[in-house]
Amino acid sequence: MNHSEQVIAVGRGFDWLHVINKALIVGPFSVDWSSEVVTAAKIVLSNLKEGRAPKEDGTVLLVCAPYRHYGVDAEVTAEKAREMARVSWRVIKEQVPELLNYDLELIVGALDRTAMLLQYIDISPEDLQTV
Repeated sequence: MNHSEQVIAVGRGFDWLHVINKALIVGPFSVDWSSEVVTAAKIVLSNLKEGRAPKEDGTVLLVCAPYRHYGVDAEVTAEKAREMARVSWRVIKEQVPELLNYDLELIVGALDRTAMLLQYIDISPEDLQTV
């Protein structure tokens, strides 16, 4: 089996992501989880450069945080997802900037564990500069 990952999934709530060799999942469980994002970005870049992942399919930085209850829990989760996105984007930009040449798309979401629905969270380019 060839590794052809072109998605970097950061956070939790990826139980639904079952496509073999499509994504590298980085859980925010380590104190230094941002270095794991850098490792994943280097692997994805290598896959693109060596032709194992089709460039025309693009690359994705997918950030997700799960929650179980509406209200405050959902709002805190959304901010957690935004912060993980900011940190992930910054370390990729600083340490694997060449990956940005492959039109890295950022998707940020909060996963409602009760309904198993992924809610899109809007994050502006200005937000990415606030890290």
